[in-house]
Amino acid sequence: MKSKSDEMMIQHGKIHINFDKIFGKGASSTVFKGHLIGPSPLHQQQKTAQTQKFVDCSVAVKVTNKFGQTEVEQLFKEIDAMKKLGYHEHVMCMLGWALPGDTPCLVFEIAEKDLLHYMSEFRDAVAEVMPYQKFLDILRQIILDKFLFMFFIKA
Repeated sequence: MKSKSDEMMIQHGKIHINFDKIFGKGASSTVFKGHLIGPSPLHQQQKTAQTQKFVDCSVAVKVTNKFGQTEVEQLFKEIDAMKKLGYHEHVMCMLGWALPGDTPCLVFEIAEKDLLHYMSEFRDAVAEVMPYQKFLDILRQIILDKFLFMFFIKA
């Protein structure tokens, strides 16, 4: 699995992580602000106008808090799953992964706004654009699909 993931590896020295700027922290990982130097592996593979923005850009870097054999396997499963997703304008995409020290990290695009802010803005939008309940139904389906997708990736 690692050999398949190597094409998504960001070369040493091409990623700078600002450990003072935390975007978020969970039970298993912390997300920091970083900066990518040069093109991302995603852009090198797809070479589209949409992925051009992933060259010399700010990024979100997900660093695991604990790293053992189980985490290694999970990491490469996540890399493989995100590789299959590729680029989509409505899904935060993985730009690549890096090994800046002893612990590998995943590198993602930075979301323009988080779900809470998006929902707040959406609630204030005109009801004719999309009924709020329909939006919530779509959101529930996305969350369910993601859960099922991750469930099958872990299995």
